[in-house]
Amino acid sequence: MGFDVPGAEAVYDYGLYLLNGILQESERSLDEWPSMPQPWEDWHAVVVNTLIAEQLNYDRNTKQTEVE
Repeated sequence: MGFDVPGAEAVYDYGLYLLNGILQESERSLDEWPSMPQPWEDWHAVVVNTLIAEQLNYDRNTKQTEVE
C-alpha cells in the first residue's frame, strides 16, 4: 500500500485537525477563535481507514504457517 508525499497545504490542514482534537479533549474547539482556519479535509475518515487497511493487509497463508 503506497502513500503520496503530502504537500504543504495537507500538512498544515492535518496540523489544524490535530490541534482541534487536542482542544476537544478540553471541551474547546477552533470554533472559539474566529480568526483561526478550520481543517477542510475529513482527516478522521482518512486516518481510521488507513489504520484498518493496514491491519487487514496481511498474507493469510503466512499467518497460517506461523500458527502451525
